[in-house]
Formats: sequence, C-alpha cells, structure tokens
Amino acid sequence: MENQAIIASMSENAVFLAKPQLLYQKAFIEAVAELQATQHDRYYVEKSLDLTKLAKKRFFQAYLKDIQEQEAGIDLPVGRVPQTIYWLMKKLGDGQVIWLGRVAIRHQLNDNLRKIGGHIGYVIRPSARRQGYGSQLLALALEKIRQGQPSLDTDQALLTCDENNLGSKKIIEKNGGIFSGYSEQEAPLPRKLLYWVPYNLPKIG
Repeated sequence: MENQAIIASMSENAVFLAKPQLLYQKAFIEAVAELQATQHDRYYVEKSLDLTKLAKKRFFQAYLKDIQEQEAGIDLPVGRVPQTIYWLMKKLGDGQVIWLGRVAIRHQLNDNLRKIGGHIGYVIRPSARRQGYGSQLLALALEKIRQGQPSLDTDQALLTCDENNLGSKKIIEKNGGIFSGYSEQEAPLPRKLLYWVPYNLPKIG
C-alpha cells in the first residue's frame, strides 16, 4: 500500500524516455517477465527474449549492443529497417526506477511498414495499462522525433493500430493522428487503421 501511494503521488515529470542501458537491467527483466506472462498479447519483440540469460551481465550487454546496431543499421535482417529504441521509465519516491514500456521509432518505411507497423511501435507492461502511460509514451516519442533523435524519412509519422483496438486509437488521435485509411491483414485478423501525425506541429495535451 505504501508503494502504491508513492506511485500515485508522483508527477508526470517522473516519467521519461531513456536509451536501453545496463543501469536498468533489473527493471527491464521484471517488466518483460510480466509481459511474457500475459497470454493475450499477440506480438511484441520482447516475447522471444530469454530472461534467464539476460539476467547475466554479459548477455544483457550483448542485447544492448544488438539494439545499438539496429539503430546504426548494421547487419539488419532482410525486411528490417534501422530503428531507435527508447524505454519509458518512472522514478519512484525511494529512488528506484521501474520500466513501464518501450517504443521503437523506425527511421524509414518499407512496403510492409506502410501497411502494418508504421514509424512507431510501442508496448506498455500490463500493470501500467489504462493509466495514461501509452499517451505519454507516444507524446515523448514524437518529441524525440521533433528533436531529430532520430530523423525520419517523411515530415509526418505513420502509426497503425488494429481496427478493434480502441485504446490505441484514442492514444493516436490524442497525439494529433489524422486518419488516412485502412490496410488489410490476413484473416481472421482485423483491419489496420492508418494515421499520420505531423510531428513538426506543437504537441497536443
């Protein structure tokens, strides 16, 4: 109860984006373990991570190196584009930090990302959902793009979400998303909604 009271009293300024780093190893592993235990989540890149290995410093450092190489465009798998990863972190009153989520900002679009995925993909840990963190995460990601961290191949950011994902739809629209159409997924998956966000405009909310 005491920790819950501390979390509830923290201001929005306690939430921030950080590049993946060894300092947050424990917080990351705890959060991803929670994600992996959630069966209804269909896809996120952390699902395939071996947390037993990542608990060891050398394996975690190798994971961080892989993230850095993705950003630099080094040895990318076929069909992948360079992307910058940020972690959404929150400071607690006792000085500890918890991992709330992750955003991947893709520097450019390919044919697949134009239909499914877009420039920005993110995930929030289950215990932090429906608390406004998704909207904060997207707003902070758009601010990073405005600052050129990273630069995109267009002057607008493309975001997509499942047609039946009302939560993601609201998050995108709150952050200035302009609906532009649909793209089809393989049945029985729902259609994707496509939104463009003109990130060079002042942030909303």
